[in-house]
Amino acid sequence: MGNVGVVLAPRKTKMVSKLAFVLLSLLVRIQMDIIYATYLVTKWGYQSFSIDINVYKIAFSYVLLVLFLGMLRHYKPDRISHFFVVVLFYTMYMPVGTLYGLMNRDTSFFAMVNVIFFILVVFTIFVNDRFNWQIMPDRKITSKLHIVLILLSIATFLGMTIQNINHLDIRSVLNLTKVYAIRRLVDYRWGMNYLFSLQTKVINPYMIALHHLNGNKVMKRLYLLFQLWLYVLTGHKMVLFTLIMITVIFRFKHKLDQLTQFFVSGIAFSMTISAIELVFFQKSFLIDLVIRRVFYIPALLNFHYFDFFSNNGFQLWKYSLFGRIMGARVDFDVLPSFVIGEQYFNNIETNAVTGFLGSEYMNGGFLGLLMTAGILIILLKVLDRFAHKLGVVLTLVTFLTPLYTIWNTAFLTALLTGGILLSVMVLFFTESSGEKMPHS
Repeated sequence: MGNVGVVLAPRKTKMVSKLAFVLLSLLVRIQMDIIYATYLVTKWGYQSFSIDINVYKIAFSYVLLVLFLGMLRHYKPDRISHFFVVVLFYTMYMPVGTLYGLMNRDTSFFAMVNVIFFILVVFTIFVNDRFNWQIMPDRKITSKLHIVLILLSIATFLGMTIQNINHLDIRSVLNLTKVYAIRRLVDYRWGMNYLFSLQTKVINPYMIALHHLNGNKVMKRLYLLFQLWLYVLTGHKMVLFTLIMITVIFRFKHKLDQLTQFFVSGIAFSMTISAIELVFFQKSFLIDLVIRRVFYIPALLNFHYFDFFSNNGFQLWKYSLFGRIMGARVDFDVLPSFVIGEQYFNNIETNAVTGFLGSEYMNGGFLGLLMTAGILIILLKVLDRFAHKLGVVLTLVTFLTPLYTIWNTAFLTALLTGGILLSVMVLFFTESSGEKMPHS
């Protein structure tokens, strides 16, 4: 009987954890609906948020949500691919469900989104390779591209510094609400528009993690300062956010097997704090600055892209790098994101970029979405292999910001200039071998 007790206790704990995941997820969706209906439409209605409640669509979206949660609760905490699918589900799928019911949006697009996420969940959660991650490898990590990455770092440092040192404004970058004034002055000539992006999203995070794991404090601090310097020069908040997330990952590296739980709990906590703000102050800094931009605006833009390009034809990747190389004839004089800005926000200067749901529908319709889902599944499986071979710390730090670009740009752009392919390349040419690791 004693042995039976030892076996059942972990299962009971696991069941409680999975139940908490489902209940917290339902709570988050309810909070999303309440925040949208009671605050977002009132304060941010001029951004084309509106209310047109359809009870049947709300009920339908919740039924599908429960079915998805029944599948997602089988996620494994030692799979980095499972974590990213949960993040995609929270930040892309759930807000689309909210707007579908509360704005009475098109069922066709909602159905497509459900098919795409069903494919992602099934092939990621239930089709598993046997590659459990390791937090950190026990051997020193070496990169075959180390010299190349250092040379690129020197080029980026010199190019960005020489062009932008004259309008350095330390006081403004310390105030996150004033950084846009700096960003308008930044000069990206000499190819710095590409090098800056790849440096801050991939090279710096990778080099920081590499030297952190190898115990090289001098190089680690040098690249930390380089990342901070590029934020000071440009005022790009994502550069600073990346630095903060790297620090958090290092601090809690031995708790990364609870990463998905932390994420879900963090979202629920943030929604609750925003509700408290509304009760006491009738406004919410958290909603205005973070929640609106992360959850609601991308979902709204996805529906706008569906509406517009269903009526005006698919773009077949004409505006991508490949389209420009092939000299494809374009349908608009400006980028599609500016067309959407003019059409739905009455401002041709509004660059209404969106994630892969809207952008890949724009490019290839439902077929474009299916192709993207297939590539994304392969990418997530590759991440699992890297986490098994090199450790989850190095893999997560290297891919964190590049994968974020999936939320706010076309998928092909995320692969190339967003840094996803470069992240795959640097980790592919990284190996763990030789002397024992002096973990710090």
